[in-house]
Amino acid sequence: MSELINRWFSRAARLQGAVAYGLRYPDMTAFSNTWEPRLTEAVLNQAWNRLMTISTTATQGENTETLRWSFNGGTVIGTARTDGVTFFVVTSNRNEELDQAGLNRLLSEFRALRSGAVPTPN
Repeated sequence: MSELINRWFSRAARLQGAVAYGLRYPDMTAFSNTWEPRLTEAVLNQAWNRLMTISTTATQGENTETLRWSFNGGTVIGTARTDGVTFFVVTSNRNEELDQAGLNRLLSEFRALRSGAVPTPN
């Protein structure tokens, strides 16, 4: 299954307003795509692991489909699958620039991967 997820992640279309994407597996393996020079892959991969630690503690006993963390520079949106793989999107702090419909589609595609089908990004 991870090969399907990796393939989907590598082909996921970049959204207007997104500055980075991340993928984190339960074994703490992480991958990132970034379009912001200040956000290196190493920094983002470390951030995904730290955010997962926070979300596990903060949402204990809850079944949350999407989590959001807001910072001065933007927002991180994360969604987890039942197998523990989590997809992250980092957006700018200018909400008017974000393709909200595209974001919702991307998060839904990621969650739908559990069926084994690989959606093709537009």
